[in-house]
Amino acid sequence: MRWLVDIDAAIEDDTLTAEAGAELKRRARGTTIDFAINLVLFAGIVMVIAGAATWLEDRLTLAARGAVVAAIGIFAIIEGGTRLRLMCKSQGLI
Repeated sequence: MRWLVDIDAAIEDDTLTAEAGAELKRRARGTTIDFAINLVLFAGIVMVIAGAATWLEDRLTLAARGAVVAAIGIFAIIEGGTRLRLMCKSQGLI
């Protein structure tokens, strides 16, 4: 579960230690970077699908190519390293 907290105010109120605040800020940066990467990847996927749907008139061809790309993606997630798993990890799929 994600929470929105003013870390600097919590440190000033002695609710949080400075070390814990620094650790929370470090983790928040990592989460923000992961979110940005996932957002860019998602936008790219949507653009490719829209372009392919516009370019290909036959729905069966579009479905077949989509199945091939999905199979490649699943293989990359299963066999790939942690960088290829960013999208599924952030969505809680793995």
